[in-house]
Amino acid sequence: MDSLRRNARALRNRSTDAERQLWRYLRGRQLDGFRFRRQVPLAGYVVDFLCPQARLIIELDGGQHLEQIAYDQRRTAALVGLGYRVARYWNDDVLMKIDDVVADIHRHITEGFTPPQPVRPAGIACGRSSGRKLMACKRPSSPPSLCGREGANSNSNSNSRNSESNSNESSEGEGE
Repeated sequence: MDSLRRNARALRNRSTDAERQLWRYLRGRQLDGFRFRRQVPLAGYVVDFLCPQARLIIELDGGQHLEQIAYDQRRTAALVGLGYRVARYWNDDVLMKIDDVVADIHRHITEGFTPPQPVRPAGIACGRSSGRKLMACKRPSSPPSLCGREGANSNSNSNSRNSESNSNESSEGEGE
């Protein structure tokens, strides 16, 4: 194992309080299903958090970063040159304003993000594949339990039963 990967592993094992706090919100695809990795070797550096799908790097800065501004600028320029976006947050903000930080990260991962589109195999017509319909990607505007079909069927059935029983009662009453 090369030294950069060993260093990344050591950093994962010695996380700061701010890194552990933020990782609770990023791990397990909790943020809109985006996968994050922590302490990832990339371009000769170890980045704090990486979302490969959104090409976003998150860096947490402590007080030592005030003394190494030029280094951080070179590092950010190198990562941006590879097509990544870099978002930086102070450790104190993560520890004291975690909801604001997570909301800002969410904004970063979703702004300008276009999910990869499935590739249609050649020769298959749009909307059909081997006689079966392809599923639409559109989400329903309301939960299934509130959709018009279910409500209409249950209401119309109960109304028609009520009207049948009412008409039966009225016709029975007329015959007597």
